[in-house]
Amino acid sequence: MSGFINQLLDNIPDDEVQQIKALRRVADIARNLWKTDPGSPDLDLLAQKVGDAARVESNRIPLGESGLLEFFCSVVSTQGLRSTLVVQCLRIIGNSSADQDENRARVVASGCLPSIISLLDDDSILAFVIPVLFNISVDYEPAHKAIYQAGINPELVSLLSGPRLEDAPVLVNYACKLLGLVATQEPEANLVHPATPFVLLTLANSQPLPLDAGDFFAQASVALAYLAQEQAQRKFLENPGSVDLILRTFATACRNPDALQEYLSDEARLKQAFTAFTATLADLSAQPLFASLCPLDGPEVGTLKRWISASETSLQSAACLALGNIARSDEKCSYLVQKLAIHKPLIAILADPAIVDAGLLHSVLSFLKNLAIPSENKLVLGDTGLLETGVLPRIWGLDTQTQVQFDAVSLTRLLLVGCPANSREQSRYCLHVATGGDINV
Repeated sequence: MSGFINQLLDNIPDDEVQQIKALRRVADIARNLWKTDPGSPDLDLLAQKVGDAARVESNRIPLGESGLLEFFCSVVSTQGLRSTLVVQCLRIIGNSSADQDENRARVVASGCLPSIISLLDDDSILAFVIPVLFNISVDYEPAHKAIYQAGINPELVSLLSGPRLEDAPVLVNYACKLLGLVATQEPEANLVHPATPFVLLTLANSQPLPLDAGDFFAQASVALAYLAQEQAQRKFLENPGSVDLILRTFATACRNPDALQEYLSDEARLKQAFTAFTATLADLSAQPLFASLCPLDGPEVGTLKRWISASETSLQSAACLALGNIARSDEKCSYLVQKLAIHKPLIAILADPAIVDAGLLHSVLSFLKNLAIPSENKLVLGDTGLLETGVLPRIWGLDTQTQVQFDAVSLTRLLLVGCPANSREQSRYCLHVATGGDINV
């Protein structure tokens, strides 16, 4: 029998119609072996040969049309199947699905995906299971829902959160990509591991330097996709060390722009990546739990304060957004100004004539508007030079950035209302402008 199998599968015709006929005969042989002697080594050999044939692109559609693919999908779903035959079934399914949506549809329709995902528990065949699931799912949306419904997320997150893949970085990358494929599915409690983004960000931050931008971004970007969901944001913040983790991830991204740009290919994709990081931090810091995890005298607020004076615009903007969300009471705003002098690096940004980035200026002005609400802060902000010629008045003159101008005018009004000293300072500026020179009042 083995010689016959070798001869049949080593000489597959080139014509597709004849290929299908030949492979149908193989399918009949396979079904007969499975029915009469499922433990036969001939079945293992036949499966191995079919898996080899599936590596050739021109054979893949005929394998599906012949019924061989569906047959081995049914075999792999059998409980207690010997590992040698499981591996060959996986090879057939994975190779047949490569770039072939017709075969992917057959695999999904066969109902074998839950059985394949359950094989993730077997370390001895992980090197087959994960790439097979990827081949079935990549660029084929119907499979995304199918593997999600089959429970791939909890299985992969449990796998990634332990030591089982420590020596298999390629499998880690595939696992992260698979998690990314199902990240936008409607979240269901039993289908999404609550620690998903935390585990992914921990992986991203565990890499040695110099940074491997591909690995880092593959893991971090998928975590951000999950954190786009409010439910996931709350669950993420319940993990001890979550705020420090997201801050470290963001800082790593911003401080390695060249590596990320090389990986992402162009400036536009890099900008999108930083926008996603900033949006995630803004969303997280808007959660009530975030503020309770960040005492004003704690290390997280200290980190954000240092970011305001950083050389990376993305870090500066994100710091203002996060601190602005934390400072939602007069008491906190007063502490930030009176005790931490948080306003000084903010004013330095506004006073720098080289800084015209609309996003950064908007973030700074929005944060300062929060800080200007308590009456005890108004005079401090005015006395530090916020109303001087080169600071807020500079922003009024940026006539190409209307929203930023509006922000500056709104901040000016807040500083003047209920604060005669600031009003006098502003009057000095107006008189200065009117007379066109230096004055003494």
